[in-house]
Order: sequence, then structure tokens, then C-alpha cells
Amino acid sequence: MGSSLRARAIVVGLACCAGLAFGVALALQPGHRDLAVEPFSVTITHDEIDRYRIPARFGDLNDDSYEDIVISTTRFDGPAGTREEAGIVAVFFGGPSLPAQLDLTADADLLIYGAYERQRFGQSIVVDDVNGDGIDDLLVSSSDFGGAPQSGGRLDIFFGSSSLPALIDLATTPADVSIRARSSSQDLGSSFAVGDVDGDSLVDLIVSARNARPPGGAQGAGETYIFFNAAALSGEIDMATVAPDVTIYGVDEADFFANEMEIANFDGDLFDDIVLGTQQGGLSIGEVRIVRGRASWPSVIDLATDSDAVLSGNAINESFANVILVEDIIGDATPDLIVGAQLYGGARGRVYLFDGSSLLGSFGAASGLADHIVEGADTLHGFGGDVSIGDVDADGTAELIALSPRTLPGGTAYSLTIDLLAAGPVTVDLAPVEADVDGLAGDSLSHSAIGDFNNDGIADLVLAGGLTVHVDFSGELAPPPVGGIALDSALRSQPLETAGPASSPWAVAIAIAAAASIVVLGVTLYARRRSLLLARYR
Repeated sequence: MGSSLRARAIVVGLACCAGLAFGVALALQPGHRDLAVEPFSVTITHDEIDRYRIPARFGDLNDDSYEDIVISTTRFDGPAGTREEAGIVAVFFGGPSLPAQLDLTADADLLIYGAYERQRFGQSIVVDDVNGDGIDDLLVSSSDFGGAPQSGGRLDIFFGSSSLPALIDLATTPADVSIRARSSSQDLGSSFAVGDVDGDSLVDLIVSARNARPPGGAQGAGETYIFFNAAALSGEIDMATVAPDVTIYGVDEADFFANEMEIANFDGDLFDDIVLGTQQGGLSIGEVRIVRGRASWPSVIDLATDSDAVLSGNAINESFANVILVEDIIGDATPDLIVGAQLYGGARGRVYLFDGSSLLGSFGAASGLADHIVEGADTLHGFGGDVSIGDVDADGTAELIALSPRTLPGGTAYSLTIDLLAAGPVTVDLAPVEADVDGLAGDSLSHSAIGDFNNDGIADLVLAGGLTVHVDFSGELAPPPVGGIALDSALRSQPLETAGPASSPWAVAIAIAAAASIVVLGVTLYARRRSLLLARYR
């Protein structure tokens, strides 16, 4: 539906001529999908939706083989307008289809309300199997808790089940597990994830408190806690009396480790590694630190001395690591790292892509270590506000969905096809490229999620704005293939060979001619392709 309204561009980086590199950018029939004119399959709305933060996730909470859509909004009041800004989480169970128009609360299959006024329940959400029963569980934080009695933040865990209720009000019905901060203003639950970091085949829970103060350390350095064997956790856990198995200390004052967290296994051993990010680190330059998994952990780890990799932003107020994502986008079975820096260059924004096979042991600025850098179209757009990965156009190749929530009038989304197989960095400028999706006026597209709601094996896309949640089903954005040949495959099949030294005019001419012929071939084979291709060749 609406394939003629999508952005189409090719950005090709060619490494040739004994190290001489050329970049060719060509916009093909620029266009976009304006959600005000051509909405996605489903829109979810409500008068009280939080304009600034609506996290969304996919996962099968009710064990029916369909992935559910989970949405949270922290500024939502409790039942019947009670408990101002208690926050809610709404779950829409997966199935073959959904009505085109849905109300966030009236049509949700499961609603969970925060227990306290200004709890801001739903600050962050994760869907994963915590207790090891094969059913996804729901983890929800209230890290920005503004009211008594738990102003240090908390993390609630709800176990998935085939018989979930329609309503959970935390004022009367507790979560299966609740973890409370040991003291006020710690922001427990600023980020969290699950994985097996000690290699015992049991799921571990890792949770950060970005405003915690390590003993003898600086205020706001932050702490991260590891609870081994998360399946053994139950009831209410007060960290004032129950210590975690491991505590990881942040580095400097007001670093706020960690506002972002991912779990991945970069070196292919038996242990998951912990990726921690903070956009505030070092005058908001931002930083990512990686701690390798191991069989035996000390009770305390100091990131200042015990980090296995450190990636930093490049400028003050860049906000590098406002979002991080780990996914194998190369296809070599090693997860790769994607990092947003939405305030780079006067909030023009950047997304950095790092080959995961060479991450461990890396220390330095992102611009020197990244394999690709994608820059936003203009200042104040905030490109890189959120990122997600999935094959949203059903062409067999995963796309990187990257958002610019500050683009007027309602934020924009770009779909980028990524190839990291070649050596050497490439920087791509989106200025000449029209976005794939424009949000509604005042919407501020800020969150994205990719899953399979209708269980058809094709990725579904959720874009969450401040006023509306947009759901796009099963490759609707896909243009029809021409001859069954994908553009990126056609380009990769053409070897680039040149003669003469790098400074030779003949080498330059051959390289330019090769680039032009490849672009023409790609256009002929697949002129209607909708995404942005970043191609690199050996």
C-alpha cells in the first residue's frame, strides 16, 4: 500500500584505486509516506498519551505464538483520573489482525496501572524470559519516581502466562517481583536487561541506577547491579537490605551510568557481555563501556579500571549513547553495535555503526572507531533519537529504522539498508534524502519497535509518537521486486577493479565510470526500492 510515496535513494561508498575512496549519492524519485495522508494499518490513540515518552516493545506474554505489542506512557493518571501521573502499560495481544483505530485503554487486552501518584510507571520496558519457563515476561521501571514512598525508583516484573488478567492495578495487586532502590533519588531502573553473564545457563538480571553514588565515589556516577539466577527472585526486594551479587560502579560525577543497556556475546564464548551507555558522560559527550562476561565475578567492578571497551562521543553536548542497540547486521553471527547521538552538530544527530567482531579492546572516540556514520538531514532534527532493526519491507534484508523526533511538524523515520562487510569507515549525509515516514503534526516520533504481531513470518513496525502509536503490518512498505533481484545484491555482484596508482587520472575516471554504471544497473533492476543503501566493497 502506497509504495509510490516512499523515499528512494542510493548512497554508495566505493573503496578502490589503492585506497582512493569515492562517494556517490543519487536520489531516485524522492518521496515519503506522510502519516497524515496515508496512515499505517493501525493507529492507537488516547487523550492522555505522553507527548515525550512512549516506549513500545514486542513479545509473546500470553504464550499463544503471536507477539504482543506493549506500550507504556508515564504521564497517564490512575483509574478514573486518580493518582496523577501514576503511569500505565497497555498490552495488545497478537493475532491475525487489529482494527484500524484503537484506544489505548479501552481496547487494550491488558492494562497495568502504577501504584502511586507521580510514580511514572513505564519509564522503560523490556520483554524477555526472566524465569526461564519459555514464556516472555514483562519488566517495567519507574526510575523517574517523583513521589513517596519509593522515590529512588523501582523495577517491577510480571511473569508471562496463558491466563493473564485484563487489569493489574499495582495499588492493590503487586507484581510478581518488585525491586526497590536502597535510597531516594537513585533512579533505579534507568536501564535493565537479562542474559547469562556467568555462563551457567541460567538467566541473570542486570539493572542500573544512574543517579546512585558509589561508596566514596562521586554523586551521579551511577551503579549497575547483577542478580544471578533471576528465576529465584520473588516478592518485594528492598535493596536497602538485600544486596545484589555484583555492583558495577560508574566513573565520574554526573556520568549517570547507565541510561542505556544491552546484553550481547561479542567474543563467542559462554558468557554474555554487558554494554552500558550514558549520554551525559563527560559534559554530555556520552560514552559506551563494555564489561565482558565471566564464570567468576567479583562483588564489585569499577568501570574506571575494569572496562573491556570504551567508546566516547566526539564533542560536548553530542549525547552519544542516547540510545544503543545490539544486533547482527553483518550476518557473521557476531552482534554489532549501533549508537545514536541525537544532539551531534546542533542536534542534527548521528547514528554510529560498529562491527562487533572488533569491539572488545577498543578505546577511543566513536568517529575514529565506527565502521559507518550516518548524519541527520539538518540541525534540530535529533536524528538517532531511537533505532531498531528488522526486515520491514520483506525483501530478505534487515533495515535499520532510525528516527528524527525533532523534525517538524511531527518527526520522521528513515529506513536504511546496511552493509558493513567492507573495511574502512563511511560517513553518509541524509541531507539530500527525503525521509521514509513523516509523523503527524505535533507527534514527535520518538520510539520504534519491530516484531511479528500476526505471526506471518514478516516483520511488523511500530512507530510511537507523542499523540499516536502507528502500527505497520507485514511488509506493507515493500515495493514490488523487479525480476526478483534485490538492488543491494545486484550491486554487490559487480567487482570493482581499477588500474594505475591512486593519483592517476585514469584511475579516477575508471572509478567514477564504475560507480555510475553500478548505479544505473541498480536503478534498472530495482527502480522502486524504498530504502537507503549504504554499500561498501572490498
